[in-house]
Amino acid sequence: MRLIFSPQARADMQGIYGYIARDNENAAENLRARIESLAEKLRDQPYMGQKLPGSTRRRFPVAPYPYLIYYDVVGNTVRILRIRHAARYRAAFQEPARAFAG
Repeated sequence: MRLIFSPQARADMQGIYGYIARDNENAAENLRARIESLAEKLRDQPYMGQKLPGSTRRRFPVAPYPYLIYYDVVGNTVRILRIRHAARYRAAFQEPARAFAG
């Protein structure tokens, strides 16, 4: 399977990294590495994430961190759509699919 990150997912990662790196750059690097590692696992096992009700989208936790990877599987491609803190409001997933083109 192919793996791509949407522009918004890349921006999410940069924002998360920047926020955490202000206090602890090592922690920010560890989180980024964890997200990238899980994205690779999703590429290999794309249906292991929880399917969102009424949608083709899925989510997968970035344990032990309080973040979620939102993604979908289109053909032979896993598209990472967003990376969000688990406590944040998820209204972004009501946006049109083209907002996640990447």
